[in-house]
Amino acid sequence: MCKSICKVSKLNIDSREWLGIKQKKPTKYHWIILFVILCLWAVWMAQDINGIVSGIEYTGSKKNLDPAIEISGVDFVSDEIKLRHQSLSRSMQYQCKTVSEDVLFAFQFSINDRTLEDHLFFLCERGRIFANAKIVQSSDKKIMCTEEYDGELKQILRSKFVTIKAIDVDSWRQVEYTTDDPKESCTMQHAIDVLELKWV
Repeated sequence: MCKSICKVSKLNIDSREWLGIKQKKPTKYHWIILFVILCLWAVWMAQDINGIVSGIEYTGSKKNLDPAIEISGVDFVSDEIKLRHQSLSRSMQYQCKTVSEDVLFAFQFSINDRTLEDHLFFLCERGRIFANAKIVQSSDKKIMCTEEYDGELKQILRSKFVTIKAIDVDSWRQVEYTTDDPKESCTMQHAIDVLELKWV
């Protein structure tokens, strides 16, 4: 009796072939789309991580209990203070996109669970941040401003245009800034009064 051994050669069949799936090689458009998605994701993460890394958190507090503290001359030359305030600026800019506010204050934020006390506000519409703001010139023309603070709504007669002297936090230099819009003028005067506990 003779036994024969049959050898069958191995079939190299890809499972995708018999399932009817055809594999396409990525084109340059696939890589471009992937790159754009990764860039958008990185920007989104950077904005979100910015607050986590710096320890800055939006608390949304609407009440300022003490007059805000101005940046001193010693603080102004400190790189650490500069970076902290510029980091706060980025957090405020990001937060402006998520809330319906005209202005955000430093006391609405905390660093490592400590409420910030800086004399600092961010104009959401303009994307400008000012510290140590003082009104140096007011127009004779007046307008009625409708203002809200801590749930209280009031109408206050204010100057139609003002010029302030302040520290522009993003450029970290002292500037003079003149409002060119009555609404912005109302917001600016309101913000300074709130920070100095003069809003009645």
